[in-house]
Amino acid sequence: MTRIWYQSAAEMGRSGKYAEQLQAHFKKVLDPDTTVDLHGVPAGTWGGKLPSENLRYPAVFHAALAPVFIGNAIKAEREGYDAFHIGTYLDAFLPEIRSAVDIPVSSHIETSLLFGCSLGQTISVVTLNRQILRIIKQSIIRHRLENRMGLCVPLDPDFTEAQPVAAFENPKDYVELFLKHAKRCVQEGADVIIPMEGILAQVLATEGIKEIDGAVIMDGIGVPVMIAENNARIWKRTGTRVGRHWTYERADQATMLHYYPKK
Repeated sequence: MTRIWYQSAAEMGRSGKYAEQLQAHFKKVLDPDTTVDLHGVPAGTWGGKLPSENLRYPAVFHAALAPVFIGNAIKAEREGYDAFHIGTYLDAFLPEIRSAVDIPVSSHIETSLLFGCSLGQTISVVTLNRQILRIIKQSIIRHRLENRMGLCVPLDPDFTEAQPVAAFENPKDYVELFLKHAKRCVQEGADVIIPMEGILAQVLATEGIKEIDGAVIMDGIGVPVMIAENNARIWKRTGTRVGRHWTYERADQATMLHYYPKK
């Protein structure tokens, strides 16, 4: 049996059918003996606003997500989970979390980009708005994949998460808008298009949108969580771990307990 802690940046109570759709998606793509426990951020995290209205501010981004994401990864390891997955395209605190735990840690953006490299030479991104796109571009640079990227565009400069939440009920206009931008990406050379926003990716997967003009539209939920599942198996069967000498150096147990005491 494989247990995955899936950490979203959404307040699930404000995300409509998102949680329900995610669980159905997990059940469809993962093996029967794999369970995914879905966790959002606490109610009130975003101060009554939607995430993209606040995440543009680095200090707010850190205050809202660092304690939840890092703390929950440590909690997941202590509770015996086999993997921790960052279920947001914000790529929140990936190096910090890998330096904190010995279970495999994966993220939507890293897994999608790396898998996209196996599907085509040029990868394009379609996301929700310009604020999320800015954060995604920063992540692409950190992962050193700029040379594999094609056109990266927002659906609308000022869209918030409210639009895709509503699209669970009536997806037609929303899907058509995505496909319009995806077609433009293909015209500019994209082999692979990744919908880089969780609710956006889930809407497209629910509607069965998989390709346009011969280019792949990645399952932006299924692919990352399946890689998290596979990472857990690799850890168990081969003993492979992250490198600790440089990027993901980990403090000794006493130091970790000082800063992250067991509750």
